[in-house]
Amino acid sequence: EKENKTKKISEINTKLQKDFISVDHFYNNECSEYITNEEYADLKIAFIKSWAVKNSLTPEPDSEQAKAIGEYSGDILVKARAGSGKTRTVVNRAIFLLKHCKISPDQILILAFNRKAAKEIRDRFEKYKNEPPYIKNSPYILTFHAFAYSLVLPAEELLHNDQKEKQFKLDNVFRQFLFERLENKDFEKEIKELMLEHFKKDWIAITEGRYGKKMDEFIDYHRNLQRQTLDGKSVKSDGEKIIANFFFENGIKYYYEPNYTMHGRPYHPDFVIPVGDEEGSNRKNIVIEYFGLKGQLDYDKQSEEKRKYWEKLDKKYVFLEYSEDDKRINGIEGFKQKLKEDLEQNGVLFRKLSEDEIFKKIQDKLRLNFTKAATNFVGKCRSNFWTPEDLHTKIKEYEPLSDETEFKFLKIVHELYEKYLKYLKEENKDDFYGLIHRAIEKIKSGEIEFSYKDKFKDEFVGGNAGKLKYIFIDEFQDFSEQFCRMKQALSDKNDQAEFFCVGDDWQAINAFAGSDLKYFKEFRKYFNDSAKTLVIANNYRSHRHVVSLGNKIMEGNGEEAKDTPQLEKGGVYKA
Repeated sequence: EKENKTKKISEINTKLQKDFISVDHFYNNECSEYITNEEYADLKIAFIKSWAVKNSLTPEPDSEQAKAIGEYSGDILVKARAGSGKTRTVVNRAIFLLKHCKISPDQILILAFNRKAAKEIRDRFEKYKNEPPYIKNSPYILTFHAFAYSLVLPAEELLHNDQKEKQFKLDNVFRQFLFERLENKDFEKEIKELMLEHFKKDWIAITEGRYGKKMDEFIDYHRNLQRQTLDGKSVKSDGEKIIANFFFENGIKYYYEPNYTMHGRPYHPDFVIPVGDEEGSNRKNIVIEYFGLKGQLDYDKQSEEKRKYWEKLDKKYVFLEYSEDDKRINGIEGFKQKLKEDLEQNGVLFRKLSEDEIFKKIQDKLRLNFTKAATNFVGKCRSNFWTPEDLHTKIKEYEPLSDETEFKFLKIVHELYEKYLKYLKEENKDDFYGLIHRAIEKIKSGEIEFSYKDKFKDEFVGGNAGKLKYIFIDEFQDFSEQFCRMKQALSDKNDQAEFFCVGDDWQAINAFAGSDLKYFKEFRKYFNDSAKTLVIANNYRSHRHVVSLGNKIMEGNGEEAKDTPQLEKGGVYKA
């Protein structure tokens, strides 16, 4: 048996050198009774590391990266923690396929979610492509939208927002619809009320989107978001938002988190109402702290230090403090009444602004934010393939968080959505969501040839999706319904294509744009029952204290990141 094992190891090593793609099949059918899975995995990892060194892939991949580079049987999900060499692993796997496995470039497609990521992959690939053994052509490296464009080749103008280029065509269309509706006096009153409710009330359910989230998930998500005040400041709690809005609505000048020094360290009290030029006033400056985390030992200790600090300055300052108890016991209106009485007792003068005065002061900002909210919401409808009829049904079934504010918004945005789709049709325009929809239909109908201009070569490159064997998806945590449908259409027309998806579920921050972690968490359901999940977790970017803190924050949410001792010696690893 020992002789058989030695022989099989020798045969595996030969396969690794000469026919890497078939080595898994060979091991499973002829070697598994002599060699364990762990031993076989170690042989592959050792070979890939050795190959990487010989082929100038620096730094040498670690064992987790090497394992990911060498997996080729079926669909694969790689969970890649921050700083773990995710992009390098994607590039090195493509290099390995091309140079060692002799896979043709026109059989490899690498998909990224934005142009910056695609450019980084392309730049790194071009660097290694020119190392011996040389390869003439690169694989296809595109964003999802560029790939869709290359399939559809639309003649229409595509409406989208481009922050980098400062182009906001999609926002402009919705702003146009909004201005047209504001010419109607009844609608103007309705929209003004809604815009003000947006800022006065906790309207994050609309601007950030609760749709698709369970209530407890949304509330937990909501707690971590900053609140925006009527005058555009970002504050850290609902209590601070109530206080800031009260000041704005009553014409009270204030500073939010101004600079002070306490015990030689920077200190930023929540609010300071400075001594004004009120006629006949001899009041002091007023400092307000909102103690939102009252009851926590360290926090309460810091709160007591602040009280003592202001006691020593009582000749110039009055210190007022509030907490969640004030809001919980008295309600929001009771809390505002208490605040009003405290300020009046300390000589602060009020002038309550009318609704029209408030609107005039902030109407540009209100309209801008409403436009963004409407654009975001319609984008969700488009990315989820909802028609206006689908949206109408969902609105009837929807349970709002608190009051009628959400229904008012939904009623208005439903009308805007219908008008927007009509506008696209009449003006012969489309958007990126429609582009993806059309690409999916093209693939389903069997029209799977694509063409695009390669900026490196300054020439057009063509391909056929039916010939693809290896499809890479970068930043897989951003995967969404529309991209899943595109993937499924590709799979239906090309059953030989295998997907290599790399991402970090701890960096899923694009739910507002339609991404959904269900594709990450239920990978086998949406890809293949036999799909594999691998992990690369060594953080080569951050100090061990940062890695440890990140693990504590994300405790219980999957595999932990690992710190790398070489960073202590000043080593830098470009992930």
